[in-house]
Amino acid sequence: MDLVEYVFGTGDGDPSLWLSPADLDLGAPGGPDAVTLDFDGDGWRDDALWDGDGDGRAELSVLDVDSAEARWFTDPEGLGTWAVEVSAPGVSARTAPEAIVSDPPAGPGTSEHVDFAGDGTVDDTAVDLDGDGAPDVVVVPRGSVTELFVDSDENGSMDVRLVDTDGDGRVDSVAESVVD
Repeated sequence: MDLVEYVFGTGDGDPSLWLSPADLDLGAPGGPDAVTLDFDGDGWRDDALWDGDGDGRAELSVLDVDSAEARWFTDPEGLGTWAVEVSAPGVSARTAPEAIVSDPPAGPGTSEHVDFAGDGTVDDTAVDLDGDGAPDVVVVPRGSVTELFVDSDENGSMDVRLVDTDGDGRVDSVAESVVD
């Protein structure tokens, strides 16, 4: 896994430099090129810093990467403020597990391991509860944090995210319209 360098700052003084392993593939398929984190402080690791040109340094940040309302920013001065909003580049971030599952589950209650998180590891679980061949629920483990994505309106897109942030098996946060 490649490392991505990025900076955070207030715009006054030197920014803090960070180096993290890439864990999300936002660009052309081929491997992780972005770092997921909770950039906007909403409690979910649904934001990312993206190294779109492969030089090891993030050029863009994106808030709510899985949402149709995703917003992209740049930091042209290198101060770590990520304050200049830009139009979304042509990225191929996941929009629904159907795009990632090569053979969707068949039959009520069936499940299949998939790479829903886009991290290059087939360790997430897609479950077809109603037997229509499309996942209704996807479980994404991230260490002690577990995310559960639900297609509550059965339109093929995950629209609810339940998160257990402390590993106790209970939901700690809920977000609606997470993927359109």
